[in-house]
Amino acid sequence: MQETQDHNHNSVLGHSAPEQEVIPLKTWVANSVHPVASPEVALRCRVVRLFIERVQATGQCDYPELVELMEATYEVDQSAGRLLLPRQVDALCLKLEGLHEDISNVAMQLRDGLDQLSIILNKPAFDLLSVRPLISQMGKSQEQLDRSVQALLGLADEHGVKSAQKSGWRLNADDQGTTGELRYLCQSLGYCHRYLVEYLQFPSLRRELAPGDAWLTFAKRLYRYLDECVSVSGQLSQLLQQAVQLRGSQVKAAE
Repeated sequence: MQETQDHNHNSVLGHSAPEQEVIPLKTWVANSVHPVASPEVALRCRVVRLFIERVQATGQCDYPELVELMEATYEVDQSAGRLLLPRQVDALCLKLEGLHEDISNVAMQLRDGLDQLSIILNKPAFDLLSVRPLISQMGKSQEQLDRSVQALLGLADEHGVKSAQKSGWRLNADDQGTTGELRYLCQSLGYCHRYLVEYLQFPSLRRELAPGDAWLTFAKRLYRYLDECVSVSGQLSQLLQQAVQLRGSQVKAAE
């Protein structure tokens, strides 16, 4: 009879998993995903629903682990900010560092391209056709810059601005302006990005390609926006890493 009961339990709950990394309960709940609908899932849901109805009817529950799980689930559902596992924190921080490094490297490539254009323009026999390969390469670098900036802004929106707005995290107890700083950095990076996208395009460069002060002024403006893009992306990356690490540290506090 006992074997039959054990078999029925296994058919509903699944076989016990091998020992793995111990994950805090709230973290496990926060990072769980909704199961795909299936007969097995439907049966599990029915069993849990009937159990909860019985507890509500009798006011008794002999399974403290289940009560703990229900409380953890409720608390996590009430919190909009998703808790992060340590490995997720590490992966996100590495990704943020990598995106800033990509932006810095591409900005350097674009600066080098502008330097070469300035040198070519000072030559007596300037020919627009001669700079087409260089401008084409700069266009590819600009596309890479676009992808990296968009990816960084996407992470800022997902793990920074929205989480700060919903869960109210701050870098420390006295920091009331973190959300505002995040917004400012995102807006600044977005503005620099839009400017560079517009003026590093071939038509814009072609309009300005002429020896003289006009090109120097145009190039200096692009240098300034490239430098600003690198600086702001670095600040944003650092602030987001602090935010992600804070959300990871909340795992221990939640235990």
